[in-house]
Amino acid sequence: MSEQLTFSKDFWSSTYEVKDGAQVLVKTEKKSIWSYDSNVRIGDKEYFFDVTGLLSDTVIIYEDKDKVIGRININFWNTEAYILLENEGKFFFKQIGLIANEWELHNEEGLMIHFSKSLFTNDGTIKIYHENNKCLAIGIFLISIYQQKSNNS
Repeated sequence: MSEQLTFSKDFWSSTYEVKDGAQVLVKTEKKSIWSYDSNVRIGDKEYFFDVTGLLSDTVIIYEDKDKVIGRININFWNTEAYILLENEGKFFFKQIGLIANEWELHNEEGLMIHFSKSLFTNDGTIKIYHENNKCLAIGIFLISIYQQKSNNS
């Protein structure tokens, strides 16, 4: 995997793809148009994001359908999320700036992944500072849920 990736979403689709050149590395799939629940496939692993809570602000992360590997607490007001992954520790995801086109994912040691989306399309770039497939999957899921939530507002 290179340090610079791209991501895109077709206008009418709810599916994001992350690519390294022409090769698709990550693909998200929504369970339904009305739900925030998603599946994210990265390599031979599949992660399931089960969104719960009164404000759809709690996410349970499953690996391969049955193994709970973490939890996300989302703050939609501040556009940030706190992530706890079993055996890997705590992570923090936040929007950078006011126009909702850049996000960062940090661990306790610093910046891991920077996501930047075009203002006029659903395409963007991903800069990897510390490779972690689970964190890449979580970042793409969070971008998709923030975009869906802002489109429904």
